[in-house]
Amino acid sequence: MAIAVRCITCGKVAQVRDELGGRKAKCTCGAVISVPLPPKPKACASCGVDITRTKRMKDDQGKYFCEVCWAAKAEAAKVGAGSAATDAVYYPCYVCDLLCTSDEVYDAGGGKTVCRKCWDAGKRPGGRVASKEPA
Repeated sequence: MAIAVRCITCGKVAQVRDELGGRKAKCTCGAVISVPLPPKPKACASCGVDITRTKRMKDDQGKYFCEVCWAAKAEAAKVGAGSAATDAVYYPCYVCDLLCTSDEVYDAGGGKTVCRKCWDAGKRPGGRVASKEPA
């Protein structure tokens, strides 16, 4: 990437290499120009992806997050706020993706779980009708 620098004497705009940031350069007209430092790239505090030129969110501690990590952080905060135990295990409902504790889901077989609401509505993987036994 290059840094755009405008000469204060002749008004010409030049593209200068990033390595020259913070130094002085000479314009073609002979004037000495101070080259600003290149902007620091912003990286997601969670996954490390460069988010300099994308939509990003900033938390109250000043850390930047990409949209995906921000959504995951918000979802984790919702789950953590509703439970007293921090070591609780949550299972996603196969039908509606609601996160539930082991007391709130049924085992639908094949490693899939279904929440009570979906189970009572008859929504099960493959239209399978199973007995009502909690996981």
